[in-house]
Amino acid sequence: MRDQGFKCKYPACLRIYASRYNLNRHVTYSHPGFHQFRCQTCLKVLSSKQNFRQHLMLHTGELPYRCEMCGEGFRQAGQFGVHSRGHLEEARKVGVCKVRSR
Repeated sequence: MRDQGFKCKYPACLRIYASRYNLNRHVTYSHPGFHQFRCQTCLKVLSSKQNFRQHLMLHTGELPYRCEMCGEGFRQAGQFGVHSRGHLEEARKVGVCKVRSR
């Protein structure tokens, strides 16, 4: 009879996966000592490629999301979205968003 999935071998970890690939990904990103992304500038270890890329922007100063209204820059799209909604709310309060007739 076939085993009922791939079980994580770490103590107190009860995760079971349908494939060996998913189990390996879990171990790589969830358990200490297996994180693959180490910053060469500050030696911080990060658990995912996306977190690593965003962390590197701290050192380079890169801000890929820039507000067209005020020029402020952001590393993350989510931060930029919150900021942009603030401009929209401000415009609604002032009445700029209403359609005006001449």
